[in-house]
Amino acid sequence: MRKFVLLFVLSSIIAWGQAQVPAGYYDAATGTGYTLKTQLHDIIDAHSAQTYGDLWTHFQTTDVDNYYENDGSPLDMYSENPTGADPYNWVFITDQCGNYSGEGSCYNREHSFPKSWFNDADPMYTDLFHLYLTDGYVNNMRGNYPFGEVDNPDWTSLNGSKRGPNVYPGYTGTVFEPIDTFKGDFARAYFYMATRYEDIISGWPGSDMLNGTANQVFDDWALNMLMEWHTNDPVSQTEIDRNDAVYGIQGNRNPFIDNPDWVYEIWGDGTSDPEPDNQPTNFAAVANGSDQIDLTWTDATGTNLPDGYLIKANTTGTFTAPVDGTDPTLDNDLSDGEAVVKAGYGSQNYAFTGLLSETTYHFSIWSYANSGTSIDFLTSGALTTSATTEAGGTGGTTQCEDFDDQSGNQYLSTFTTDDFGTWTANEAGNFDLATPNNGAACVAINDDTPGAHITTPAFNTVGTVSFWYYQRSGDANDQFELQVSEDGGAFTTVTTQPYNVGETYTEFTYDVNSSSSNVKIRVLNDNMAAHLIIDDFCVTDYGGTPEIKPEPTNHATNFRRERSVNLSWTNSETPDYYMIKMNTTGCLDFTAPIDETTYTESNTLKIINGTSTNYEWSNLPADATYYFIIIPFNGSSGSENYKTDGSIPCLQKNL
Repeated sequence: MRKFVLLFVLSSIIAWGQAQVPAGYYDAATGTGYTLKTQLHDIIDAHSAQTYGDLWTHFQTTDVDNYYENDGSPLDMYSENPTGADPYNWVFITDQCGNYSGEGSCYNREHSFPKSWFNDADPMYTDLFHLYLTDGYVNNMRGNYPFGEVDNPDWTSLNGSKRGPNVYPGYTGTVFEPIDTFKGDFARAYFYMATRYEDIISGWPGSDMLNGTANQVFDDWALNMLMEWHTNDPVSQTEIDRNDAVYGIQGNRNPFIDNPDWVYEIWGDGTSDPEPDNQPTNFAAVANGSDQIDLTWTDATGTNLPDGYLIKANTTGTFTAPVDGTDPTLDNDLSDGEAVVKAGYGSQNYAFTGLLSETTYHFSIWSYANSGTSIDFLTSGALTTSATTEAGGTGGTTQCEDFDDQSGNQYLSTFTTDDFGTWTANEAGNFDLATPNNGAACVAINDDTPGAHITTPAFNTVGTVSFWYYQRSGDANDQFELQVSEDGGAFTTVTTQPYNVGETYTEFTYDVNSSSSNVKIRVLNDNMAAHLIIDDFCVTDYGGTPEIKPEPTNHATNFRRERSVNLSWTNSETPDYYMIKMNTTGCLDFTAPIDETTYTESNTLKIINGTSTNYEWSNLPADATYYFIIIPFNGSSGSENYKTDGSIPCLQKNL
């Protein structure tokens, strides 16, 4: 096997904490090398296989663009332009293939691991972890060619995917190269296939990417390339959300999205790099204001270069050297006085934020190679440095509330916690509703309720407020408000924050910098579309004069407010489709559809699958009243039969 350099990056390491991995799911994954691979196989084996027809519906959950255009349209890795406008966009159901005459005709179901490689057999044929929504024409142009890298393509798609002779060392046949943004996604799909089907993959027809074994699975050139794709395109939020969605459908997970380092633990076994020759040089720390310290260094040199660097930080200046074979638990939060992080070779900088003002922090750095039980540290000649944060508004004592002493599923007007005391609330509590960020409980602020909020007890000065949050099954256009009351006065909004929709926590931080002896903080979820989940709520005493930052250069442009409406319904039968119509004038102003007439989707009309029980109508201008009706129908392409008799339900929503 060709030896490769493992470029560990912090973003791939922290992905483990972002995914919604069920407690104990990977407890049996304790080995290394191919033993670990077999353990993971046993965990993810025997998933709930779907029908091929089910995939059309599942794509409406798994392959939705909430990341680039963020418009809820189908996400296609063969047509997506991550840095600009897509060459075309799909509409779910309406644009299913069908026939195609060129790019943009319709979308279909792409076996990224071609089905001919496993004889079109089940359950591989419908396994969503390698099946994606893609352009039908591009899918056809890819065919069953291996993935690879192309310099002189004989065909290029509108988003830059290429087909042509492979230039990656070890294979010269025709290959298909996706764009860089999605190479890691496909690599992790292939590592999943090699693990999920470990017990049968050696008997498949295979391709020039596979070597016919159950352990390594891939030919050397393919393995080296997939490892590089995995490293250079770390796990993204798109993959994390898709992993969670497929788990909800199939009942198993892609372990290499949940823990990217397992790729190296398995396929790096037996090819470990030697201990690095040298430590980095010019290790320095510089305070950047009152709450941040920036570290810089020059990469180590020598014949045996490191894969990365381990950095320990504390306020004591005493460090214990790392131990070979023990990969440390990472903790990037230095606000409590201790942290341990990794930085990849080539990065040459790292920033610690959220620090206390006028406090001295110490740092030490070690070169290392490999990972897991194969990790090898250069412990001699470790460098140390230190820096003191400047005076500012974020210094002082920090109090944190984890809500772990709370329980129950009621919405309350007050509740008392061990750390903060008595909070006031409006439609908040329900401490068992969601999975906490840490510990045993978190607090939920109700949805669709005017004035829903939580309010802290009074504090004697407040510097920084921080907490972890997400909006549960909500709307990306919604936002919560942070409000402050000083000296018993009215609450005023100091900032608003767009929601992080899904079930992945994001940290929110705001410098209040109030010297009042009576300060209360309120988080307002005012009539929003979904519950706001909050955990680990921290308040730091005010510690000085806030830093005065330069005046911004520009005013905002395209200033407007948009909202969404989440529609839901029930039906005792399942029609083929639903038509949903919208206007801003009233329920009596809708025109009933005409049987045997096919309608085109527009800004005021949507067609959705009859199996659906909800729909999010997004990008609606705020400060207006909207009316919606829903009509079930059967048939398509001129044979539609609409349910227009009886009472058609109409909904009014004020935004």
